[in-house]
Amino acid sequence: MANRKWINRLGQVFHRDEQGMAMVMALIALALGTLMITPTLNHMVAGIKSVDIKERRTGEFYAADAGIEYAVWTVKNDPLATYPYSDQIVDVNGDNVSITIENVVDRTFKITSTAGGTTIESYTSVDYEYYDGDQDWGQNTYISVNAWISGSLDLGQWSVIEGSLYIEGDFDGSQADRIEGDVYATGNVDLSQSLTVWGTVYSGGDIKLTQNVIVQGDVYALGIIDISQGCRIEGSAYAGGTISTDYSSDIWGSAVEGYAGPWPGLPSWVIEYPKITSYQIN
Repeated sequence: MANRKWINRLGQVFHRDEQGMAMVMALIALALGTLMITPTLNHMVAGIKSVDIKERRTGEFYAADAGIEYAVWTVKNDPLATYPYSDQIVDVNGDNVSITIENVVDRTFKITSTAGGTTIESYTSVDYEYYDGDQDWGQNTYISVNAWISGSLDLGQWSVIEGSLYIEGDFDGSQADRIEGDVYATGNVDLSQSLTVWGTVYSGGDIKLTQNVIVQGDVYALGIIDISQGCRIEGSAYAGGTISTDYSSDIWGSAVEGYAGPWPGLPSWVIEYPKITSYQIN
């Protein structure tokens, strides 16, 4: 009997100690939770802010990059008379984009585009001059680079083009003109009076050469080719239609009628330019 009482008392002691230990463990867990919850919440808040900043910076980057593309389009398709030039695009991804274009050296432009806290700088090279609409160039016209005309071109006598011509229309050239590159016209080509082309001539229509015209390269026409009065093609002639010559004219290469291709593609500088030569994000 005495042993049983002793065992009961011992059990009561252990039971009281177990309840106290549970209370201690609960207080420790509460204290640890209190210590950890603040840095955990701070970490969560920092993470949310980081995502928000990243999203904002990404939006600013795309907005600033859109400004670069707009400026590149401007120097390519709508060149300005004077530089530097500043402009602003409103509400691109929620940001206003400020653009500055500077002509650093001849036909090399520095473009700065800023949206919010993001600034992009790039350098763009343009290897041609762009002319909007039909052009009537008088005598003694001098162009030192390639020329893109978004219409027809009437080139006056004694003119010199040191580059190539890309013409979205008809092309008429006359007395003693010299074109040191290629001629690519989507319309008809009519050359006369001792005009010289050092490169290739392409026409999306007909080609007519009269009075001592010399083409040192090949000649392509989707329509007909008509050469007369002492003209000379030093390359080959390819016509979707017929080719006609008189006794005083000559084609040094092949004369191919009913030609179905391949045709010359667009000039590389029309496809590729302007090109961005450097790109820096600040």
